[in-house]
Amino acid sequence: MIDPNDYQFSWQVYLGVGLLAMLLWVALLWGLKSFFLRLWLILAAAAFLFMPVKHPDDVTLWVPASVGSVLSWITAGLDSAMPALVALGGGQVLALVIALLVAVVLSRRQPQAANSAPAQRREPELDSGKG
Repeated sequence: MIDPNDYQFSWQVYLGVGLLAMLLWVALLWGLKSFFLRLWLILAAAAFLFMPVKHPDDVTLWVPASVGSVLSWITAGLDSAMPALVALGGGQVLALVIALLVAVVLSRRQPQAANSAPAQRREPELDSGKG
């Protein structure tokens, strides 16, 4: 049996290191011009790193789906890893849907602001100083 303190500590370490990895990932993606692509890649990475699933051998324990799927696949075969892989796939689809919805909502708000701007820039009138 796993000591609850060790279990909690391991999750704290995993979440802390995962948060640092996400900050690095966001910093790397910050230069992308496409808002949709940047948001989708950030959400997909968060889903990949932080999606939990129940441990295949002990249902009282939760493990990260990415780690659990790889370890289950190596030790017990692909059939054992399928629940974690399905959860990861669902997280990726959810990340894509959220990024699409946010991009659509924000793109509908932008044309209103663009239409309110004048079509042509007005040049300032300069006084020649002769008078």
